[in-house]
Formats: sequence, structure tokens, C-alpha cells
Amino acid sequence: MAVLSPAAAHAATPTGKGWDGISPTDSRASVCQKKPDGSSAVSTPTSRDIYVNGGRSGKIELRYSSTCRTVWGRVLVYTIPSEADAQVYRYNDGASTQFCIDEIAWSNVVGAYTCFTRMVYDGGYIAQAAGTIWLLPDAGVGYAYTDWY
Repeated sequence: MAVLSPAAAHAATPTGKGWDGISPTDSRASVCQKKPDGSSAVSTPTSRDIYVNGGRSGKIELRYSSTCRTVWGRVLVYTIPSEADAQVYRYNDGASTQFCIDEIAWSNVVGAYTCFTRMVYDGGYIAQAAGTIWLLPDAGVGYAYTDWY
């Protein structure tokens, strides 16, 4: 296993639109999680509940890293069995990241099943996330869009 010096590790970290398409869990994105003072750099500036057949089944969140100036979508699902997906759209140039990276999985941190998209650079841009939940089998579908941020 090679160990990079701090300068080499920083040089390997994307900048600007170089963040487009990188997973928030990629080792390069670990710099996106914390501010220099050690506090969390990740927030949820906008979210919206997703309803299926009139019941609140989950939520779509637009997640933001102030350190890397990136956004990504995360869907929270409260009802299983379900399927979910998310997208993020960057308004200014039409860039987007489609689909959750992995299948939905339980998160003890948020107390729901989740899936998330790859990141899109957001410095000087505005973006929006969209989420969809399908209740299985054939019990309905719901979707929602966050506000622009």
C-alpha cells in the first residue's frame, strides 16, 4: 500500500468540476466531510418529503459539502419493501448525475434506508435533487423535487 505525502494527497484531490461524478464515499472525497476545524462540512440545505398513495414514505435531500463545494442527492426510505432512486441537476449548465450509486441500504445514523448519487460541483452554480420511491410489489410510486440551492 502506497502512502502519499500530504502535498501529493492534496494534489490528487479534484477541484472545481473535477468533482463531477465522484462518489461521496470515494477516498478522495474524505476531504469533503470535515472543515479545517474538524466540524462537519456536510449539510442538507433543502429537502422534501416523498409521498406514495398519500402516505409519507421517505424524503429527498440535496446534500452539500462546503469544503469541496459539491452537492449530491440522498433518498431516505421509511417503508420496506421499496426501491428508490435519486438525481441531481445543475441548473447553470445542465450537468446532472443520474441514479443512486448502490441499492438502498439501512443507515443507523439516519434511521432509514438510504441511497445517494455521485457528487456534482456546485461552486457558483445552483442545483436541485429529485427522488423517487417505488413501494413493492406494485403498491405505488411517489417522487419529489427539492428547492434549488
